[in-house]
Amino acid sequence: MTIGRMGKILAASVAFILALTLISNVAPTALAFNQNDRSPLPTVYSLIGKSSDEIKAKIMVKIASDSLAKVGKLLNALERAGANVSDAVRIYNEARSLLEEAKSHAENGEYGEAIDDSFQVISKLKNAVSLLKDEDFEALGKIVLESIADREERVAMRTLFILEKAESSGKVDLGKLVEIKTKVEEAKEKIEEAKALIEFGDLSGAKEKVNEARSLLREAGREFGDLVKSWKTERMIGYLIRLNEKVNEFKERLNASSVNPSVKEKIDNLLNRILAKSEHAKELLESGSWIEGMHEAKDILRMLKSLHRLVEEHG
Repeated sequence: MTIGRMGKILAASVAFILALTLISNVAPTALAFNQNDRSPLPTVYSLIGKSSDEIKAKIMVKIASDSLAKVGKLLNALERAGANVSDAVRIYNEARSLLEEAKSHAENGEYGEAIDDSFQVISKLKNAVSLLKDEDFEALGKIVLESIADREERVAMRTLFILEKAESSGKVDLGKLVEIKTKVEEAKEKIEEAKALIEFGDLSGAKEKVNEARSLLREAGREFGDLVKSWKTERMIGYLIRLNEKVNEFKERLNASSVNPSVKEKIDNLLNRILAKSEHAKELLESGSWIEGMHEAKDILRMLKSLHRLVEEHG
């Protein structure tokens, strides 16, 4: 089955499936048709259950309105892609007029008429979508692929900007940074090739190039994330080492001071907990457990704030 055919089948089902889905969410009653009437409209009561007439009408108008919006977006996209969908648009406009009538009936308390019109809206939308051809969806495929290529190109440009900022900072491994930039540049070239293929009508080849570019960009993003994480880890470990030195110096001054023994004990206990937490955080970071290490670092920050308050309180 071609992409166009699958798209046509999917689009042809959208209004009907949406209606059945929303109705089944309101009341889990079985779908049953009135055997004495060839129209399914009288069975709305069995579909929606024991809700009041007003609620039933509002539900059906909402279903019809949502369906109209979805089909409208589809037709607009096809028109932008250059497809001739005039017949489908004509029926869509009839459905839109019917929906306004349904809303008017609902507002005036004519709930039965509102329900009837809502079902007719859905029926017309199904007819409108059934008129669409495979080639209409091929045109849509081109515009979608162009949009994806443009998006990946923007990703590439933003990534290069970030990489250049990182390079100018001098805080990351420049050798690794060059490797990452090379991948992004390669991705940009593939996107340019994809755009050229789209112009020539080779959508399959263009899609392959876009996928290759996307893969390169994702890989570059992961590598840059790892690079930054490595730099942040080294910086955090350095901070923890300096913190331990400062805490030990503070402990020495505290022990030599004339602070009240009970207060001294409280402060010393807190300092020991900070040292233990700091060592644990350093071990986690060195083993590659970045998230756990940063959690410990946040705990240390809270403990340092407690230390500050304790020292301020007791002079």
